[in-house]
Amino acid sequence: GRAVTVAVVVVVASIFGVAMLRGYPAVDAVLVAVSLAVAAIPEGLPTIVTIALAIGVRRMARRRAIVRSLPAVETLGSTTVICTDKTGTLTRNEMTAQALWTPRGSYRLGGTGYPPRGELLRDARPVDAPPEDLEPLALAAVLCNDAELREEDGGGKLVGDPPGGALVACAWKLGFEPGPTRERFPRLDVIPFDSERPVMATLHQAPDGGRVVYAKGAPEALLPRCAEAAAAEVEARASEGARMLALAARRVEQDRESLDPADLEEGLTLLGLAALVDPPREEAVAAVAACQRAGIAVKMITGDHAVTARAIGEQVGLCSDGGVLTGPEIP
Repeated sequence: GRAVTVAVVVVVASIFGVAMLRGYPAVDAVLVAVSLAVAAIPEGLPTIVTIALAIGVRRMARRRAIVRSLPAVETLGSTTVICTDKTGTLTRNEMTAQALWTPRGSYRLGGTGYPPRGELLRDARPVDAPPEDLEPLALAAVLCNDAELREEDGGGKLVGDPPGGALVACAWKLGFEPGPTRERFPRLDVIPFDSERPVMATLHQAPDGGRVVYAKGAPEALLPRCAEAAAAEVEARASEGARMLALAARRVEQDRESLDPADLEEGLTLLGLAALVDPPREEAVAAVAACQRAGIAVKMITGDHAVTARAIGEQVGLCSDGGVLTGPEIP
């Protein structure tokens, strides 16, 4: 296309110049030049372009890349920046609660994936029974949650979102099986998670007849609603590449049957934090490296904490200079 364009421009300019030198009227000279330019475009050019794109598709298919639309080949060939999601794209989307924190201590939890099996450690020593400070945290993890786990073929099958599944598996490892626990604390109402309010809350009837609200969400959204401080722990765990979730609770009147967003604004007691890890995909690391060798910049877009995003980015070969932009910082 570029070669045809250059040739047409040169010939048309020459014809126009010769016509003017021989005394032709300017209007006639322009008409002749334009007519020649139109006639010079090959009638088979669309076919030629289609054949060229088809050849590109075949070359890509040999490299296990298939496109449905032929013009997409041209678009891919001119790509300079790729923006990618993190969870499930750069990572495996198999979250595991690896560490727990309460105002009274820090714990490590063994096991990977969703099977409810793993050893609880404190100060690198096994803990036989979950301490009292972990019980409210485990209750919040399984009750303020819509995910379900089913044991199949020695593994855990997740029905729901991966972070929720990781919390259910965590509670199960601590001795709180989802089914019986949810029967003991029947749910009365729920405020679902949404983008404007990244906090989920549920209202439950406790075995003693009281009513309790459990809440979970991103630390930056939930911690300001609690009296306890845990910012340092959030930063420390997030720097290891973990996704942090905060869990809180509050008692309400015994006759409460529904929740109001105002119930989440104050009076919450922080139960603890859960650090969820989602390991990077090996093939994603290789793909990022290949793109960078080809001169394509790769950007990761995620809703995770900035420190977590930086740690994951470094693991997959991005963000080597520590560059992370949050929403308010984007011009």
